[in-house]
Amino acid sequence: MMGVLLTVLKIIGILLLILLGTVLAILLIILLVPVRYRARGRYHENPEGTADLTWLLHLIHLTIGYRDEVCYSLKIAGHVFADSGPEETAEADGTAQDTAGGTGEENLEEAFSLTDSVPDSDGGMISAEKDSLPEENAAPDDLVHVDLPESLSKSHTEKKQRRRKKLSFVKWLERIISRVISRISSAFRNVRRKWRRVEKKYRYIRNVIEDERNRRTVRLLLRQIRRLAGHILPRKADGYVSFGFEDPETTARVLEVCAFLYPFYRGCVSVTPYFDRNCLEGELMVTGRVRIGTVLWIVLRMFLDRNFRKWLKRLMHH
Repeated sequence: MMGVLLTVLKIIGILLLILLGTVLAILLIILLVPVRYRARGRYHENPEGTADLTWLLHLIHLTIGYRDEVCYSLKIAGHVFADSGPEETAEADGTAQDTAGGTGEENLEEAFSLTDSVPDSDGGMISAEKDSLPEENAAPDDLVHVDLPESLSKSHTEKKQRRRKKLSFVKWLERIISRVISRISSAFRNVRRKWRRVEKKYRYIRNVIEDERNRRTVRLLLRQIRRLAGHILPRKADGYVSFGFEDPETTARVLEVCAFLYPFYRGCVSVTPYFDRNCLEGELMVTGRVRIGTVLWIVLRMFLDRNFRKWLKRLMHH
């Protein structure tokens, strides 16, 4: 009896270990296997672009593209789970059905027209109108003529004249001015209130940064932000940009901005300015990867600092 119980406990322990190992393996795969992305875009009179996101040897593959309209496709283990193509075909079928329904309604309207067919003595069909004209022997007194549109228009014009007489130009002008003044004053109050909040938060952040005890936390925060940006930003980039404007001064200003950003794209993107023509075209391709475990570790390093938690709590409730 004891041997059977030990055997059952052994089997249960093995199953629990297998389950725990499976959960741990799935967790490690999610945290350590990176999500790879690749994007490519170009602009030649019209913008075009595609972006691919893959995870775990293309087990999950998401594609998003734009060319005159946005299209997407999601594949899991090679099977299509979402695709914009079938929706477009379904919409086309729906429009075709709508057009077909419209022609059917028109046919029904033609079939059930305002005239009814009546058989004659020879077996033919005679069309008789529903709204027949009055007979010739009808008395003139039987026909009543009422000029409703003219009476309605006269009463309407009279009402307008009365309203215009009641509402003078001075009262109308005073009402408009009061509305404008109230709106302007409310807008100024809202701007002043928001500016006070922003100024209060700015002073608090400046006091926190200037404090000696918080400088270590600020350095930690800047270091972790730099690591996070270096991890998320593309690893490889390649492309070119050509631009030119009618005014050469505008081209020179844009070139100054590009020169300021040169440390970020040097060796990857070539910039060509044109001072003698108006043009804008370019192409860019970037590849990179994002590991969920690394992102969580960077965020956790910041939240492990006690001073940072206090600072963040005060900033949220300030």
